[in-house]
Amino acid sequence: ALWPRQRVRRRGLYLLGLASLLRMDAAQLQVFFHAFFRLPRQEWAGYLSDRLSTPQLLGVMLRLFGHLPGHLRATLLDTAWRERSLLVAAI
Repeated sequence: ALWPRQRVRRRGLYLLGLASLLRMDAAQLQVFFHAFFRLPRQEWAGYLSDRLSTPQLLGVMLRLFGHLPGHLRATLLDTAWRERSLLVAAI
């Protein structure tokens, strides 16, 4: 009741991202963050500072997904399936 709906949606996306990171090993995390910090600075900085709107946040996440190798995409998709309640909250 205290947060606007858009803030609740962004929180769901952030929690889904966190759940994905927690399922990765050290080597996967290195690949993930290498791709993350290769995004334009305004995108990764906006993500980390929570200054992006929900559509912008989703766009950054989708662009990052497109830059990741297949095995990490599979991890993200598997997490989205396992944590689908977070995904539904974000939608």
